[in-house]
Amino acid sequence: MDTNNHNSTDLAEAFNIADDLPVIDIALQQEFESNQQGMTSELFVMLIESLQGDLNNINQAHQQNNSLLLIDRVHYLHGATCYCGVPRLKKAAENLEITLRQDSGAEQVGALLITLNHETQSVLAYAKQQDVTNKS
Repeated sequence: MDTNNHNSTDLAEAFNIADDLPVIDIALQQEFESNQQGMTSELFVMLIESLQGDLNNINQAHQQNNSLLLIDRVHYLHGATCYCGVPRLKKAAENLEITLRQDSGAEQVGALLITLNHETQSVLAYAKQQDVTNKS
């Protein structure tokens, strides 16, 4: 696919997940919590504990041009975000996964990967500020 056909609007949209989405959605976490018999907070802590390693694996797969591993790791992260109340990170992973599966070109994948890295760091910063992994 010709990567030169992406206009600047497409790439700019890759960086703007949706400004109205919160980094962490407490209400969504509480909704999931009531439906999952208390598992949401455990899933969130598990996500936080593995998030930097998952991101490192995604970046490494991209640097090595290993598209199959990249799709697999992004798919895994996307699934991990589904019940944790992290809508911006979930959307970033979803957008990247869809783009990878459509083989949309290196420029768009690169822009979406930057977005994924940014959203991951936002979630990790929140978790650090709230001392998420040290709560019982």
